[in-house]
Amino acid sequence: MTTNGDDPIPSVIQAKSFQIVDDDGEVRAHLGMDSDGGLSLSMLDQNGNTRLGATVDSDGEPVIHLHDQNGANRLQASVFRNSPAILLSDQNGNTQIRVSVDSDGEPVIHLNDQNGTNRLQVDIFGNTPGIILSDQNGNVRISAGVNREGLSAISIADQSGKTGIWALVRPDGNPSINLYDQNGNNRLRASVDSDGAPAINMFDQNDNVLLWASVDSNGAPMIHMNDQNGNVRIGAGVLPDGTLGIVMYDQNGNVRLYEGLEQDGEPVMDMTDQNDNIRLRAVVDENGEPGFYTFDRRGRANKL
Repeated sequence: MTTNGDDPIPSVIQAKSFQIVDDDGEVRAHLGMDSDGGLSLSMLDQNGNTRLGATVDSDGEPVIHLHDQNGANRLQASVFRNSPAILLSDQNGNTQIRVSVDSDGEPVIHLNDQNGTNRLQVDIFGNTPGIILSDQNGNVRISAGVNREGLSAISIADQSGKTGIWALVRPDGNPSINLYDQNGNNRLRASVDSDGAPAINMFDQNDNVLLWASVDSNGAPMIHMNDQNGNVRIGAGVLPDGTLGIVMYDQNGNVRLYEGLEQDGEPVMDMTDQNDNIRLRAVVDENGEPGFYTFDRRGRANKL
């Protein structure tokens, strides 16, 4: 103990440990050095339960603990390796909420269940906000985020962690959604382009488009069916003028059969050779009379 001149009040008190007691002589606070060289402060209630603890360990890392009346640690605040964190726990001492900022200045919030399993995470990494939802086994089931370019996306996974649905909205506002099978293969994609035209693609397990359906910017619906080599084999559509047509192609992409309804409702069918020349035509005229025509290789018609 040292005093300041004639002042009876000491200016400095030095000791390795201090205790504060109540009127009954019960210790209510303790300040002292730990055996490992750390500094600790404890505050107790009237029943002798520690309600607040503060330490600075031998490495200079500070920690504050707040306890409930049963002695369970319910809140902890710390700075470890320049990363601050706050932990909120249940009555059993299980951490339920963890809020932290890592050494790079990126914040993270964790929400855990009563078993200590992280069920929800909210973070900002690299200026990219994200949210993650996990099941009781800790498997990520839903993740969503917005990247630096403004693309927003959400992924939904099964219990094994495999993505089943992936939906996104691009920076230009065009949305799309993808559905995957259990092997992680994209099997369906639905999208809307910048002209407002919707489209659906269906894939086989090898990522080949087998079916494509769309409505163009003029409101005309179309559908294409492909073989496993990606070649269009069937195409069908309705034009804005009301013309309906179905086209069938060979494996080389040549039109071999066309069936359609003209604007006036008259049906027509054309069969072509591998050089796209019409060789046979069948029609029904406005009087309901059928007609058949054959064509030679020069395109000259012969009515049957």
